[in-house]
Amino acid sequence: MIHDSNHIPVLPSQDGILHGFSHLMPHKVQDILLVASMYDAFTLEEGGRLTELLLSEYRELNLSFPPHVTRAGTGTEALELLQTRRFEMVLTMSRLGDMSAPELARRIKADFPELPLYTLAFNPRELAYLRADEDAHCVDRFFVWNGDAQLLLAIIKFCEDGLNVAHDTRYGDVRCLLLIEDSVRFYSLYLPLLYVEILEQTQSLMDDGINLRHRLLRLRARPKILLADNFEDAWALYRQYKDGLLGVICDGRFPWKGEDREDAGMEFIRRVKYVDPNTPAVLQSSNRQLEGTAHKAGAGFILKDSPQLLAELRAFMLANFGFGSFVFRLEDGTEVGRAANLRELAHELKRVPIESVRHHTANDHFSTWLRARTEFTLAGRLRPCKVTDFANEDELRDWLLQT
Repeated sequence: MIHDSNHIPVLPSQDGILHGFSHLMPHKVQDILLVASMYDAFTLEEGGRLTELLLSEYRELNLSFPPHVTRAGTGTEALELLQTRRFEMVLTMSRLGDMSAPELARRIKADFPELPLYTLAFNPRELAYLRADEDAHCVDRFFVWNGDAQLLLAIIKFCEDGLNVAHDTRYGDVRCLLLIEDSVRFYSLYLPLLYVEILEQTQSLMDDGINLRHRLLRLRARPKILLADNFEDAWALYRQYKDGLLGVICDGRFPWKGEDREDAGMEFIRRVKYVDPNTPAVLQSSNRQLEGTAHKAGAGFILKDSPQLLAELRAFMLANFGFGSFVFRLEDGTEVGRAANLRELAHELKRVPIESVRHHTANDHFSTWLRARTEFTLAGRLRPCKVTDFANEDELRDWLLQT
C-alpha cells in the first residue's frame, strides 16, 4: 500500500492483482504478411523498412517489440509463403498484379478461414473498385491509407483486440470502447487517434515505482476497441460487452435493416441510454440539426465537417471515458479539483465540496475513471456504491477515502 506524507489511504494495484494480468492477451500479432508490389510498399513506408517504421512507432509509445513484416510481391508468392510459414495477420495492398486483393482474400480464406486479413487502399477510388469486387466479403476489413504510420499500428492493435476481446473481458474485466462508423475513410482516421490515446493513457499509469514487468502487464489490460459498421452488428457487440463499456462513439447515419438510415445513430444512443443512462456516448454527424437531439438524450455531439474533428473527439474522450486526470465538478459543470493519479484523487476527496463527491458517485464517474486506469478491483468496490447507501454525506466521503 502507498501512503503520501499525509498518510492518505490509497489502494493501488498490488503485485497479486497485476499478476492476474499475465493471462490477458493470449494472442499477439508477431508476424505479418504484407502483400504489396515494390512500388506500393515503397509508398507505404516512404522509402524506409516497414519493420523499422513500426519499431519507431512502438518505441515512441514504449511498447514491446513490434511484429516482423514479410513482404510478398504477388498474390501467388503470398499463397506459397502461407503454406510454409505461420502468420498472425495478412495485410494486402490494392494492386497485386497477378490477381485482385479480394480474389487473394478468397483463396487465403479457403485454407485459413480464421486468419485476420485486411486490405489497404491508397484512395477512395481504389476503395470503391475493391468493394465492388464479388469477393470483397472475404476481406475482414478495408482501410484507406492517410499517410500516417500510426494507421499501421492501429490495424495491428485492432487485429489483436479482435483476437483477445472475448477472453480478456471474461477473465480480466477489461474495458471496451464501441465505435460505430460505416465510412472506411473516417474509421481509418479515428482508430489511430483512439489507440494512441489508449496507449498513452496506459503509459501515464507507469509511475510510483512500477517496474518494467508491471508496465508490460498493464499494457495487456488496456481497453479494447470494438468496431461496427451497421446497427445490427453494433447492437450485438453492445449486448455482449455492455457491462464493460467505457463509452460509445456513434455515427449519425449508417445501415440499419439493410438501408442507410438518418436516425440510426440517435436510435442506437437512445437504446444505450435506456439500458444504462450513465454510459458515455457521443454522436458524430454532418447534420448539425442533430446536436440538440443528442444533448437531450444525454449524449455529446461532434460535427463531422469540423476542421477540429479529431481534437474535439479527443477532448470528449478525456472528459467522459475516464482518460486523463479526474476532474472534480459540481453538477453545473464548475471545476473544483483535479487529480492525475490515485494519491491526488484521495487528497482531493478530502477537500472538494461534498456536492461534487455526491455528483460523481451518483454517476459512477469514480469507477469509470478507475477502470480506464486498469484499477479493476478498486473500481469493482466502488461501482455498487449509491449515495442512498449512507446515512449522511460525510459518511459517503469517509467510506470513499477508506476504500
